[in-house]
Amino acid sequence: MSCSAAPDTAHPDLRTWRARLAALDPDTSPCPGLFGEAWQRKHAAMLSFLDRFGARAVDLGWSELDLFGVHPTAGIIRIDHCGALVLGRREAE
Repeated sequence: MSCSAAPDTAHPDLRTWRARLAALDPDTSPCPGLFGEAWQRKHAAMLSFLDRFGARAVDLGWSELDLFGVHPTAGIIRIDHCGALVLGRREAE
């Protein structure tokens, strides 16, 4: 996956979110319970979401935790601590 798409520079949160996400290794999940191909697909989908809808998400007041949050020890098992992009099974439309 190419990470060369430039985020909207009018949104500092978006730049920070994308930089942090792009810095994660798609082959090594930082999330308990999410690994292998599932993590690789999720990582690519999150980057795609930010490229396509990130500026709008910031404008609507979504936070980093709202989108990408994961329980630090329980991981994706605690769905009440997971962000919207972590729980989705398909790419956002």
